[in-house]
Amino acid sequence: WTLSEGNLKAVSTGSWGTIKSSIGMTSGKWYAEMTDLSGNNAGSVGVVRYDHTNTSCGNTSSDVGYGYLSDGNKTTTGNTTSSYGATWTTNDVIGIALDLSGSTGTVTFYKNGATQGQAFTLTTADGPWFFAACDDSNSNQTTQLWNFGQRPFEDEAPTGHKCLCTQNLDNTFDSEDSENNP
Repeated sequence: WTLSEGNLKAVSTGSWGTIKSSIGMTSGKWYAEMTDLSGNNAGSVGVVRYDHTNTSCGNTSSDVGYGYLSDGNKTTTGNTTSSYGATWTTNDVIGIALDLSGSTGTVTFYKNGATQGQAFTLTTADGPWFFAACDDSNSNQTTQLWNFGQRPFEDEAPTGHKCLCTQNLDNTFDSEDSENNP
C-alpha cells in the first residue's frame, strides 16, 4: 500500500492485502466512510481484528475479518463469501458502522447513505477491531479515500455512532499516574 494525504488515501499494489486504521475499537459505536477512486472491482472495506495480517478482509482461515466487496458480496474468515448489498464503483461512498456496545457487536455497511443491512455479528471481547482497506485482487489496484471524521461525512452517521478520532476515545488516564509519569 502507498499512503498519502495524511494517510487517508490508500493505493494498493494490485495484490492481495489489507491496511488497518491506526486506532482500534473495543467498545462503543463507530462510523467511517471510504470513497472508491478506482472503480475496478478490486477493493473491499471492512472491519478486522487486531491480529489480522496482510491478507484480504476475509481471505484466510487464521485471520478474523469482515468485508464488503465492490462486486456486491460480503466475505469473512476463511474466505466465506456470500451475496450482500449493491455493487459499488468510482465515487461511491461506502459507510461502515461498527456497533460494539454489547457483548455481540454488529457491522453494517452503507452505499451512498443507503443501508445495505446488517452484514455481520462479531464477539466484542475478541477485539480490538480496526476499520480496514482491502485489496481483493491479484492484478488490479484499488484506490480508496478514507474519512474518519476529520471532515464532514458525505452521509449522516447512524444514530449514536461517533467518528473515529482521539477526542472521542474514553479518557482512561488516571490522575494519580500523572505524579509518577509526567
